Amino acid sequence: MDNISILSKLSMIQGTCTKKEIKIANYIRENIYNIRNLKIEDLSKVTGIGYSPIYSLI
Repeated sequence: MDNISILSKLSMIQGTCTKKEIKIANYIRENIYNIRNLKIEDLSKVTGIGYSPIYSLI
């Protein structure tokens, strides 16, 4: 597995993200210490965004 942190990856791809992906990335950045066990379903609920944009970031 790559040693690049999730925050670094989000910064690297930010210029190519959709608005929904940016919203997800911002939520992750703002809640980095609280998302360790967050399920995709829960991330979808708190951001108001469907599963597809979340999976596209994975």
